Amino acid sequence: MGTRAVYTFKSHGEAFAVYKHWDNDPLCASQFISQACLKAWDLPRFEADEFAAAFVAANKEKQGDVRLIKSARQCGDAAYFYEVEHDGTSLVVTCRDWERKRIFKGRLGEFATWAAAYAEAY
Repeated sequence: MGTRAVYTFKSHGEAFAVYKHWDNDPLCASQFISQACLKAWDLPRFEADEFAAAFVAANKEKQGDVRLIKSARQCGDAAYFYEVEHDGTSLVVTCRDWERKRIFKGRLGEFATWAAAYAEAY
């Protein structure tokens, strides 16, 4: 069984959504986003469509694992919803639970630290 999630990448008034089927607890999500950084433009350049493509390239392992979707609204059964934006100096991640309640918002490094503590608590 997978821990489903939607990742939405936002910039310049546009949003690009990616559905990922497996292993999307916050700790894994922080790693998936960090892996995408290795294939995306070096910051401070951030373009949501390019980063979404880098996320797919870095994290697709098998059929059905990762797919492009039009909107997070398409996934009512997702356990987590992540939004990734750039604040001018670093990536900012918002994490929402299955009820779409915000449980974290901060820079990627802070998210990784929070996610490790969250994993230990649950």
